[in-house]
Amino acid sequence: MRRAKILVTSFLCAIVAVGATSGKMYLALAGIVIGALFMALVRRRSGEVHTDERVEALGGRAARATFVIMSVFLGLLSLAFIFIGRNTGDGGLEALGTVFSYIVCLNCAVYSITFKYFDREHGGEY
Repeated sequence: MRRAKILVTSFLCAIVAVGATSGKMYLALAGIVIGALFMALVRRRSGEVHTDERVEALGGRAARATFVIMSVFLGLLSLAFIFIGRNTGDGGLEALGTVFSYIVCLNCAVYSITFKYFDREHGGEY
């Protein structure tokens, strides 16, 4: 869990830095807000970690719903960018759509690999 916190914090710092140096303050502000929310959510209230089955189940359902929603959204957005880019002759928009398509494919591959790993780890049959 500690490594995940460090990784997320580093990623958010990079977003804020890129936003601030490129003049896109909305990106930097979004990184700051997300970072503040993240820190508020993971703050420990005691020395012991308390989790129960309900929290674990809700976290799994929320992660799966987020995966599905973002995959569908990015997939549709990539198709729209590719078609609009081809119709208008904007190569940059078409390239962005292609990148989003690859991101969706990578996201699905990572999900499948981690699902299989956790299934084997917990003795599942899938």
